[in-house]
Amino acid sequence: MNIRQAAQFDAQALAPLILASGPETLAAILDINTDLTALKFLAKSLTEPEGQYGYLNHWVAVANLETVACVSSWHNKLSGAFHQATLSSLLDFYGTHHVHNILRNSLITQDCIPKPAANEWCVGHLSVTPKYQGQGYGKALLDFVEQQGVNANKTFLSLDVAVNNTQALEFYERQGFVKSTESGITPRMLNLGLGAHWHLIKELKGS
Repeated sequence: MNIRQAAQFDAQALAPLILASGPETLAAILDINTDLTALKFLAKSLTEPEGQYGYLNHWVAVANLETVACVSSWHNKLSGAFHQATLSSLLDFYGTHHVHNILRNSLITQDCIPKPAANEWCVGHLSVTPKYQGQGYGKALLDFVEQQGVNANKTFLSLDVAVNNTQALEFYERQGFVKSTESGITPRMLNLGLGAHWHLIKELKGS
């Protein structure tokens, strides 16, 4: 197994992987119509290096020369350039007419997916293609970002999982995560089709 930073040529393989990591949430934010979908946006955005959906913000696991799993990680102090790159990728794909609603929907997700605390190293977009699930790729990527958190002097690894995603919850608990807080459901979450999420944390022993 080889883990490396994603590259531009990973875009077509990365897009469905990232969508599979949180299909309901990403669709709620990014699906507009049959032409402007989360999957099509990701496939385009991931050809660019910077921003939340840029390839440099992701790491991939490779098996038999195939990109089979991915993960992203971040912290509480993202740069202005990072946010500008994310906005630029949205404007480039959706145009100004739709971006206002996308940004509004993105803010609503903060009701169930909080911003990282100062001592947290946050994990997202963890996904393994079905053919390679159960073979240690998810654990290897988690171990990789855990070391990133240690190197950044954070004290907890954190992530957020839908309450009804029992398979993912069981996986993360096997990796040492514990349930910290449950988001509950706000009226605007219901309007967007989002359910409650658990905030999971894992203490970083080496930090």
